[in-house]
Amino acid sequence: ASFPKTYIIQRNLRIRWITRRYLMQKMDLRVIKTKKNLFKTLLQLLQTNHFNDITITKLCEQSEINRSTFYTHYSNIDDLFETHMLEIMEILKHEFEKSYEKIKLLENNGLTNVFQHILEYQYFYDILFSEKIPTKYTLLFIKHYMLFPKKIISRYAKNEIDFDLYYTFCSSATIGLIIHWRNTGYAQSVLHMSTQTIKFFSRDFN
Repeated sequence: ASFPKTYIIQRNLRIRWITRRYLMQKMDLRVIKTKKNLFKTLLQLLQTNHFNDITITKLCEQSEINRSTFYTHYSNIDDLFETHMLEIMEILKHEFEKSYEKIKLLENNGLTNVFQHILEYQYFYDILFSEKIPTKYTLLFIKHYMLFPKKIISRYAKNEIDFDLYYTFCSSATIGLIIHWRNTGYAQSVLHMSTQTIKFFSRDFN
């Protein structure tokens, strides 16, 4: 039995659409892989080189990606670093949001996922808090980070305390804790960092 002409046309269009979607998804995965490779290579180079000494040529050679591909995605190395830095910070922001829900249930391990994130991305944080990159990126991190734990810290604020000062103090202190944790080789466990930080927020030193 033969199929109606309209059916054949619709079927062919459907096949083309499926094929195009498959190719686009495949291309998207290649793009994601390329971008991750470039950022990973940049962080590797930053272990032994200062940010300002790394050229696009050196980065492309190390990552085995041609310059035209690099410029397809980024305008320069600053663009590459800042783009991925902001992506990681969005993940960190999400982890703080999840922590708030846990802390509402009075869980002392409520910040474990935040510190687990730091541990999982330690290759980035090791560079961020080193002398290998321009100070502007550390300041950019602090500017964004200071907004993340606000809901959590507000739970522990007392009426007699100036909240803005208390919040600034606690937020800044957690950055200091992260840097200390990094400088000591992440020696303390994720759970220990979480419970101690919550004790500091709540001023519960028992």
